[in-house]
Amino acid sequence: MNSKPIIALITDFGIADPYVGVVKGTILSYNRNVEIIDISHGVKSYSVLNGQFFLYSSVRYFPQGTIFYVVVDPGVGTKRNALIVRDNGCYFIGPDNGVLDGAIGDGAEIFIINCERFKDVSATFHGRDIFAPVVAMLAGGNSPESFAFPAKERVRKPFPPYKVFDKVIEGFIVHVDKFGNVVTSVPNSMLQENIRSIEIDSQIIPVIRCTTFAELRSEEVGILAGSAGLIELAKNRASLASAHGIEIEVPIRMRYE
Repeated sequence: MNSKPIIALITDFGIADPYVGVVKGTILSYNRNVEIIDISHGVKSYSVLNGQFFLYSSVRYFPQGTIFYVVVDPGVGTKRNALIVRDNGCYFIGPDNGVLDGAIGDGAEIFIINCERFKDVSATFHGRDIFAPVVAMLAGGNSPESFAFPAKERVRKPFPPYKVFDKVIEGFIVHVDKFGNVVTSVPNSMLQENIRSIEIDSQIIPVIRCTTFAELRSEEVGILAGSAGLIELAKNRASLASAHGIEIEVPIRMRYE
């Protein structure tokens, strides 16, 4: 038996409102032969950077043919384009604001959705009225050309963003998880043994190079290779983010001796 097409959802909709359920209902109204997976609806509101992280950290674990619905869309209803991107055997659907750069490469095929094809569209809920029908129809075997036209340009916000200087690496906080662990935009490959401190929001925080959370004593702040391939900061069984008021999108500087 053939498996159902997979539609994977990433949004900043949250779960307190009916938005996610309505999107799923819309998808199923167009195509019941799909498997819908919630990656997360907890993206920080309006944060393209955080949305990029969710996509970046998830895409490698899904099979080819997956259709990624990535809707973090503070420009909904404006003249921003709505995209279909085909890359590495998968589809990525979302607003043209750089959020899809969490996964797609330079050789990706880009299509701009013809939004006029869809009727009775709410200016504030393209996730329901445009993106949901598009992913359902793609899952049903429709080609992007049936409701979009090819394009060469798109808004680009390469991920993960970081810069390397002499003994300093600059990046951003891209995620804070439920435990208060802090994920940076700096790849694990840049982690060195001689790091001694980080700077976040004018706070200089001493850090200890570690491999696991359990190695840290109660007040110590660890820096370690994260599971998403990005350097993380953490305390042992405590929220580093709460202790230091760390939030997503704040710049970070890592200092090496």
